[in-house]
Amino acid sequence: LCGSCQVFQMHQQPASQPVLVINTWPFVNATRAACAALSRTGSALDAVEAGCLQAEADQSLESVSYGHHPDEAGNVTFDAMLMNGVTMEVGAVAAMPDILEAVSVARAVMERTGHTMLVGDRAADFAVEMGFKRRSLNTDRSAADWRQWRSGNCQPNFRRNVQPPADHSCGPYRPASSRDSNPGNRRLGHDTIGMVAMDAGGGLAVGTTTNGAAHRVPGRVGDTAVVGAGGYAKAGVGAAVGTGDGDILMRYLLAFAAVSEMSLGASPEAACRAALASVRPPPSGFHGALAAVDADGNVGGACIGFDSFQISVMRPGMPEPSLLPVPCSPGRPARL
Repeated sequence: LCGSCQVFQMHQQPASQPVLVINTWPFVNATRAACAALSRTGSALDAVEAGCLQAEADQSLESVSYGHHPDEAGNVTFDAMLMNGVTMEVGAVAAMPDILEAVSVARAVMERTGHTMLVGDRAADFAVEMGFKRRSLNTDRSAADWRQWRSGNCQPNFRRNVQPPADHSCGPYRPASSRDSNPGNRRLGHDTIGMVAMDAGGGLAVGTTTNGAAHRVPGRVGDTAVVGAGGYAKAGVGAAVGTGDGDILMRYLLAFAAVSEMSLGASPEAACRAALASVRPPPSGFHGALAAVDADGNVGGACIGFDSFQISVMRPGMPEPSLLPVPCSPGRPARL
């Protein structure tokens, strides 16, 4: 599919300018789609948009696509973000229902408004104004998943310090009389997609998209849509994207932290390790991973808590993406 990337390399790529696409996890179809877009248009922003669009429609990617991971109310929504590392422009949508092409709506926010993020139903209204079509993101599978979760006393979930106790009930909830009276039984980890692309013109961009953590509290927004948390790019320095426990990742702005480390001379791998090390002490059951590219096109990553983590990499001339394994440090045991 991306054989044409070699033509792009020969005719457009200066020897000094790296050109590549990477993304978190072995989501190689998204990598191929991004590389194909890069070969067609020569734009890093087009590349990450195309890769994320492929992932949003790919039903095999349960943590990214429509029809998976309903919230407590049984609804599927999207978070997505695009960042142009040259202009530092950002567009994002969060908790957006009824629109499949979330990453393209994020691009419309960036290019057709003076804002950075739109949320919820109003983000979907904006998408319709921009020509996108409404369609339910729920499917028979997401409905069955939600019913099974409800029949299992809504376990796991993200509630805590509530009555009735969240570790064996579905609510409705009210505040408990004391904190930490019941910690709940939350779902651990989450494998969203984050993409980075570098083009021959010096462009650098990141794109992220996800359907969110399964059975989250309605309205919850994770790191994916938050600039500096799920992704960050700065031309001349590098870019980083994250995956895992989004509620922790965005407290520490780990993608921004990794890029800051690279600005001080750290390699991508060392930058990712240093950023994750800032989560101290790591919360019980914390799962997080980072992938990064520096200005010279070097790729690296780090992770904690996952059994394994891989970065999908594709450069011009490669017939297929390559999977870069990233060693993971053990996290603290989960409290169940």
